[in-house]
Amino acid sequence: MKFYYTLYDLLPKRIRPKDPDPKPHRGALLKIEWSDDKIGYADLHPWPEYGDLELEEHLAQLRSMRLTPLVEQAIWLASLDAKARQEKRNIYENQPLLKNNALLMKINPHTVELFDPLVKAGFSRVKIKAGMEMDEEVELINRASLTHDMKIRIDFNSRLTWSAFEKYVGRLSQNAKRQIEYIEDPFPYDAAMWKEARQIIPLAIDWELKKIPLNQQQPVEADVLVVKPTHEDVNGRIEQCLNWNKKMTITSHMGHPLGVLQCAYVAQDLSKRYPNMMNDPGCLTFDVYEPNEFNSLLNIQGPFIKKVGGWGIGFDFVLKSQKWNLLKTQ
Repeated sequence: MKFYYTLYDLLPKRIRPKDPDPKPHRGALLKIEWSDDKIGYADLHPWPEYGDLELEEHLAQLRSMRLTPLVEQAIWLASLDAKARQEKRNIYENQPLLKNNALLMKINPHTVELFDPLVKAGFSRVKIKAGMEMDEEVELINRASLTHDMKIRIDFNSRLTWSAFEKYVGRLSQNAKRQIEYIEDPFPYDAAMWKEARQIIPLAIDWELKKIPLNQQQPVEADVLVVKPTHEDVNGRIEQCLNWNKKMTITSHMGHPLGVLQCAYVAQDLSKRYPNMMNDPGCLTFDVYEPNEFNSLLNIQGPFIKKVGGWGIGFDFVLKSQKWNLLKTQ
């Protein structure tokens, strides 16, 4: 295999007016050539804030032909892309259309007004990034549960303590609790504490899933495994879900549009193979960043992600226009 890369920066949109200027998120698109002339593309977008190695370390290890888990996933996703390109087909062809959850990054007392256009656009689920403005979040969730019939996913990114979690959930109305599909990563994973929390409300494990080995036999104390195909061994996590009778939600890694589209494809493919296990995905994360040249080619209709023109994952012309650097391996 030959590896090529091109670096990019994604600039997050400012969530709150008083927030400092956001720092760009750096990643790399990979172009991989196989000996049988197949070429595929993938996204390498680590999150050191959540335990990933820095981007430079992933590339350095790849130069020495040591594959980090993120690079292994990138090769797998690129191989799917390469196979479809060789067969001159778009990987979204003949795939089911799946509803993605809407994503709310900013919460204020007027956020509930956003629910009307979301419902009209066809959304049936909303994910709230929580833990920053907890009073306003609880108010929003309680109000929304009275006015809108939408499932709610709440993601704390492990920000809470047990006492803060207990207090937060205790302030939710009974109607709100009925509409909450799950709470994601309320606090750092501890089997005993999560087991107790699950008696109160359903839990989903996302970034904390890193702590659960693929060979673990004991079921994880969560109701749902949230899997990012760019970061996790999808087949290994599928096997765990089957063995443990768990549900799975595929989400994006909040990375480059190309990688997000690949995550959405994996969700579509798995929904055909495991319809009773797969939840609606959460891959509509394109609006988290200022748009780049790839965003202009996206085909988004309400909660649905549709195919981009071209073979494989698409983006043919813009990919060809990138400046690709050969990654020299030892």
